[in-house]
Amino acid sequence: MRIRILGCGTSTGVPKIGNDWGKCDPDEPRNRRMRSSILVESAGKVMLVDCGPDLRQQLLDAEVGRIDGLIVTHDHADHCHGIDDLRPLSQRLRAPVPLHARPDDVKRFQRRFEYAFVQAGFYPPVAELVALGSDLAWGDARFRFVDQPHGGITSLGMRMSGRLPTGWSDHAARDGRSRVPPCGMSATISVLRPALCRCFAAW
Repeated sequence: MRIRILGCGTSTGVPKIGNDWGKCDPDEPRNRRMRSSILVESAGKVMLVDCGPDLRQQLLDAEVGRIDGLIVTHDHADHCHGIDDLRPLSQRLRAPVPLHARPDDVKRFQRRFEYAFVQAGFYPPVAELVALGSDLAWGDARFRFVDQPHGGITSLGMRMSGRLPTGWSDHAARDGRSRVPPCGMSATISVLRPALCRCFAAW
């Protein structure tokens, strides 16, 4: 299993319009950040997690022209308003892109982006809505899901397990780039708010 971070910025990106870098150093190129999204590859299958307004540029930069599925963690614009850019991906698949989300979000997407899920004259549907349960098998990986507080709504938390690529360790690859190490639940919970702790404690 390989995970690639496509974006880790705020809902407005960094810098936001007006060349506002906040507390980020504009002289550090890595501080130029697009909206949150990752790619998960396992056994040759590619899952995109979230499709914000930066999706087109993110996939061009990553030289990715095909995905096999999409998980959308919640219905905020910075996580789903790149849905129109699924069209070339569905054309590559020769089928609608499976879009996985919680049942309540599936209903919201159906209302907000109805045109994306139906045949519209010459244009075929670009995505197919799939309601998520508690877990999902993907290639050699397994996704487990939990609902976590996110302002006045919940967003989808994910725990992924799968086989690391040959030559990787849990902490670092041979090319020297750091990987996210395993973390004990006690260390994770110590930095979470109480409401979030309750979600993960039962996970």
